[in-house]
Amino acid sequence: MKPVRLLFGAVSIMFPNVLGSQVTLSAERLTGTTGAAVLLDSEPVYLAAMTEEEYRKTLAPVVGSSNIIRIQYKPEGLSRNARYGFNLGLANDPRVLSWILDGDEQSGYTLFVDLNANGDLRDDTAIRLGRGENEYSYTFAAHSALGLSRLVIREVTLGGSSKPTLSIQRYRMRLRRGEISLGKRTMAFGLVAGSGRYFRAVFDLNGDGKLNVDAGSPESYDASETYVRLPEGDFEFIIEPNGDELGLRPLAQPLAPGQVMRAGYPAPDFQFTDLQGKLHRLSDFRGRIVLLDFWTISCGPCQAAIPKLAAAYAKYRDKGFEIVGINGEDSADTLRPFLKEKGMVWPQTAQEKTDGPIHKLYRYDSWPLYYLVGRDGTILVRRLGNEDFLAQLDRLLAQTR
Repeated sequence: MKPVRLLFGAVSIMFPNVLGSQVTLSAERLTGTTGAAVLLDSEPVYLAAMTEEEYRKTLAPVVGSSNIIRIQYKPEGLSRNARYGFNLGLANDPRVLSWILDGDEQSGYTLFVDLNANGDLRDDTAIRLGRGENEYSYTFAAHSALGLSRLVIREVTLGGSSKPTLSIQRYRMRLRRGEISLGKRTMAFGLVAGSGRYFRAVFDLNGDGKLNVDAGSPESYDASETYVRLPEGDFEFIIEPNGDELGLRPLAQPLAPGQVMRAGYPAPDFQFTDLQGKLHRLSDFRGRIVLLDFWTISCGPCQAAIPKLAAAYAKYRDKGFEIVGINGEDSADTLRPFLKEKGMVWPQTAQEKTDGPIHKLYRYDSWPLYYLVGRDGTILVRRLGNEDFLAQLDRLLAQTR
């Protein structure tokens, strides 16, 4: 049977007919409760520490955005070592804060964070970072404006750079563990949060009593994935946003392949127009490994990943690698000069809305979101971590030659 095609302006989505079938749910709902949250030592966000000039230049394209609180006034008495940054997300607020880090390895570091989000760092209490064996760090409590999170000062070599750069690593992933009864057995599970809400469920699929919480793990499921396949059958899973509870509802019929956005399943085809007006389909890239990059200019981690993407593109393009950028907020006129400045020469499409057809099709839930699609059109990885981006691609490309 032919696929059903739905047209949305400049975007055409090809859905296999299986996606049009109804998912029949059982009336029964299983529930499992969780314990207290613990901070995970994984999936840190890298926040680049810049000179004041670099900071102003980086945020120039998003001046006027209500999501990024820019520094208007800075504390007096800063040293020439002071470095500036942004993208410290609040616990229960979509806005991100700016900050200043002053000091050095010998004398120690002081951090100023715009915790009251007014653009004025003069009225915020200076935070003196504690020194452990090998690093300076500070942990914010669960009730703080930033929520339970740990900041670590490190020098990191970012993609596209040959020397280490001072940065803040923010650890804010939290885990609440629990167990749920499936009739003849009890299964361990966990719920993971990044900022405020809990957005990922982790299932002990291999029964070893351990939870692999990494984003790319076969045991990890983002809330947008909706369904999980267990030995007992297929289930819809429901995550309480506050992390108190996981719900499982059995499906009366098995899932069709097109309803599973996991490694090994087909990547849904779609059509898009790039910024030069050229029409593409994802299937046009069959035979190449394609990275789908869902991003926007105002996303700090997205900007931090650009040098890594550019380095990967330069290294692997002639080896059968392609990137398709899917921007969900910025206009084409805003994107063109930004892409030129950053050297982002791969195909880009400007959707301008995150509730558009491509974002819905790929179950977008947050920036950045990456899908790595294999040469045969199947999904290889749903998420790539920010750490060791090139090393991950090296490994994946070697496995799929």
